[in-house]
Amino acid sequence: MGRHGVLRVYVRGSSWWAHVPGVGRVALGLDAGAPQADALALAARQHGSGRLAARVPGAPADEGLAVIVKTFAAEYGQRYKPRARHAAMLRLAAWVEWMAAHGVARASQVTSAALSAWTSALSASGRKGARSSATVNRSIVVVRVCLRWAAARTPPLCAPTPAESLRPLREVDRRPHPVIPSPAEWRRLVVALEAAPCPADCATETSRTRHAVNARGLAVLVAVAVSTGLRLDELRHLRPEDVAGERVEVRAREGPKAWSPKSWAERTIPVGPETRELARELAAWIASEPRGVNGIALDLGDHWIADALDAAWERAGLPGEAPRMHDARRTYATESVRLGVTLDRVRALLGHRDVGTTERYLGRYRSDAAEVAVDVGVSGALAAGGERAKVLPMRRTKGDER
Repeated sequence: MGRHGVLRVYVRGSSWWAHVPGVGRVALGLDAGAPQADALALAARQHGSGRLAARVPGAPADEGLAVIVKTFAAEYGQRYKPRARHAAMLRLAAWVEWMAAHGVARASQVTSAALSAWTSALSASGRKGARSSATVNRSIVVVRVCLRWAAARTPPLCAPTPAESLRPLREVDRRPHPVIPSPAEWRRLVVALEAAPCPADCATETSRTRHAVNARGLAVLVAVAVSTGLRLDELRHLRPEDVAGERVEVRAREGPKAWSPKSWAERTIPVGPETRELARELAAWIASEPRGVNGIALDLGDHWIADALDAAWERAGLPGEAPRMHDARRTYATESVRLGVTLDRVRALLGHRDVGTTERYLGRYRSDAAEVAVDVGVSGALAAGGERAKVLPMRRTKGDER
């Protein structure tokens, strides 16, 4: 048990902390798995250098960004759902790395100019040289929350920074492209995905077998996506027990591999027998923990899938740009509405809260006629000349009755 007025160290959350006389608790940035002697030695060195010394009353704290993020993850991160926490920490780690590369290591160095340069660089990044405002805004929000929390914490890790007033980018137009792949185009695409040629590094029978299994698995994943409207993350977490009878269940689960769908939108999607069998095959493939041709565990991420879609779309000779996995949900929504499913029912099947979101998913196919004339038969009632006489009976007069 430590004594008051003496420098001591202790474990809090997943890291070592120091109690500094006259200052209070300070994060050391050392994993809890390290020996206590190492933590005490680190605290002593930092205290000797003045970093942990008592501050002048009223002097603001000025912790390093890496320590702030690590402390934020340990103390605040539990408020996020597991998937959201993982994404938030990846964004924060990328932000700290960018700031460090540009000479910003401590909270006091986070200026409006540095934040502006970071958001500009983030906006210009991405697979095609630009990142959407919605994607950039996710990083802006988590950085703002982290630094605001660090300044309000007891004791604070830093003084308020310009991130307090950091505003998200304006999302000028979130309307999706009006043209989406038709079911016929998706059918050609999944066939091309399954028939993907082996890459150059498929030198062994094992690697060729893995490639064939993964090509089939990806083709099945895309086919199930179009046939159920499931999100990519929901497909990646599909289990054999989620496919029962003529339906696919989207359910949260507890335990070591806890997971929940976006917005906790649990739901049931009715499917036909062919989709049911493909969904079971997909769940079995995912449960087998597939590996790439190099033997490394396969990451069913957006980039890997996007590259495969691009190549298969070109092999299939299909027009325009290759779709992305989110376009599968749009085709599912559009086709459902065309088959007579009500828009509110489609909203529930997709897991949306607002029917306005579902409306934005609807599009048209390249195969659709440019103009469609709809005739419900009413215009004939006022047709000119002799046609009118055929439609409307002549009114009788008293003379006619005689």
